[in-house]
Amino acid sequence: MKTLYFTGTGNSLYLAKQIGGELFSIPQLIKDKTYNIEDDVVGFVVPCYYYTLPRLVEKYIRQANIKADYVFLILNNGGGGIVAAMTIIENLFKEKGFTHYYLNKIVMVDNFLPCYDMIYEKKVKNNQLLEPEITKIKEDIHNKLEFNIDEPIKDYHNLPEYNLNELHMDQIDEDYTIDLDSCNGCGICVKVCPVGNIKLENTIPNFFHYCEWCMSCIHNCPKRAIHIKNEINDERFINSDISLNEIIRSNEQ
Repeated sequence: MKTLYFTGTGNSLYLAKQIGGELFSIPQLIKDKTYNIEDDVVGFVVPCYYYTLPRLVEKYIRQANIKADYVFLILNNGGGGIVAAMTIIENLFKEKGFTHYYLNKIVMVDNFLPCYDMIYEKKVKNNQLLEPEITKIKEDIHNKLEFNIDEPIKDYHNLPEYNLNELHMDQIDEDYTIDLDSCNGCGICVKVCPVGNIKLENTIPNFFHYCEWCMSCIHNCPKRAIHIKNEINDERFINSDISLNEIIRSNEQ
């Protein structure tokens, strides 16, 4: 089994490690131009962004030559609605010719700072609480259960949430600011960015407007020097069972 993942703050990597199989970071597969994936079982463990897949994940699935008898995708989000995410994913899987698949979701800490309070999120959600759900998902995958946790949504293209991703993604890093008194030019933000959107210029991070909005740079900054407009507070989150080095190895471009 091959398990492909995309992670900004460690949640999807934690899930992928729990589910098992041979793990592959999608940003690194893209970097290495590895698009041929073959196994009896191929899975994806990814976050939900704006009610659908992260752009780089969807692009990778569309471009990849995936040969598998059984395919799964586990979506993690903060507990809010995912609207038509599973419908979009199921349609994508059908376009790719997948006939036996499993689609499920799991609630974890949501790192989207303008909407979620990290102090509260970390207080009420932890990896230990997820063990029964993860065990059930692993059993389902082992038994090659065919499943979609959500009912299909007809005419989702007309929903106001649909395509919000594409409308705003190329501008959102304009909402980022750098606290120059705190930033020490360590370059961790550059290393954890999965799309190479950040470069240091005179030791100051500069953003190039193709952000994936994973917020890995913000949450992993050791000085809490990167901020986004309207964040609830300056508390930050990294999955407690995932190290910064693991996130760097997963994302560095």
